[in-house]
Amino acid sequence: WMQLVSPASKQFGPNGDLYFGMLRKYSILPHLPKSYFASRPVARDGVTYHIDSIRAIPFTMFLAQMREFTSAYYGTGTAFQRGSALLDSPQQTALQLLRLFIKSASADELANFRLELLGGPSTRRLKKSTSMLAVAALPMQMTYAPPDQSEDAQESSLVKLLLRFHSPKTEDDVEELLASAEQVTPDDIVAGVAKLNPPLLVVEDWAALLLDTLERKQPVLSVLQEMYQRYPPLRNSIENKETSLLIRSERVVRDYCRDATAEELALLRATEAEAQLTKKWVLAINKQSQLESKTLKEDFSSPELVLLHKIQAKFLNTYRRRTEQKADAPKALKEIQRLSVFIQMTILALSEALGFAG
Repeated sequence: WMQLVSPASKQFGPNGDLYFGMLRKYSILPHLPKSYFASRPVARDGVTYHIDSIRAIPFTMFLAQMREFTSAYYGTGTAFQRGSALLDSPQQTALQLLRLFIKSASADELANFRLELLGGPSTRRLKKSTSMLAVAALPMQMTYAPPDQSEDAQESSLVKLLLRFHSPKTEDDVEELLASAEQVTPDDIVAGVAKLNPPLLVVEDWAALLLDTLERKQPVLSVLQEMYQRYPPLRNSIENKETSLLIRSERVVRDYCRDATAEELALLRATEAEAQLTKKWVLAINKQSQLESKTLKEDFSSPELVLLHKIQAKFLNTYRRRTEQKADAPKALKEIQRLSVFIQMTILALSEALGFAG
């Protein structure tokens, strides 16, 4: 998601410049500020449209009206696909975490870590993690119960994980293990999470998740299916993705973006691929053969609704072409004004037809 929407000035960019450029060209985004029914500016600063300035409600609204809806699903399929692969390969992932630990730890922390691997006493004080990763590691317990041991005695999850696969007896064995981790090709998912969270907490949280997976002796998909039944926050999230995928329509998106460049089409193919991957995981987790909304009753593929989208897309594309021509003749200006009014009418009509989005 960050890679899709972040501008070039951010560490995950520059796709955001291209994506928001498409939205400005092909969606109702530039027309929302002209709407008399808007209660607040579309952007926080009133004039620029990017992920840091756009307001949540108009953002969802114009993505829904062009039936793209990436804000509700984009990144989900990749997260399940890549995350489950990491959890289903604990030995390889343990080396990834060890590599991250080596890159992030201080000299004292590394010295203590070496002692722990050899079973010796450690002077390291581990902070109890309060990150979302740690909370996610405890889905079956509806409340969090802290461990019995004191903060000073808390054992490193990474050490416990590594000792499942390695039995270092000497300092040379430890150095060999550390050297093998440094040779590992870094995983971009692990590296990406470490950019957004304190790296040493990421290491401990993921090591705890891996230990939990090993102790359960269940495939990750089986754990997710159990969580879906027993853990309401995950179930609600999956149902939200399911509904968003029912609303999303590649065919309608292409109607809006019929003038897209080759670069823009490549990005649209990426959002479609992510939609299909997310659909695959949603259906695997909820054990269904097809998507079905648990909340909305509208028929999002009805001919009448598709026709409304075609009308709006036609007006938007015609308006854009006319304004790009920069004609200042009275007849041309009058046509642009009429098109603007027609677009406002379609915004209201589609909001009513969709049953939400404005």
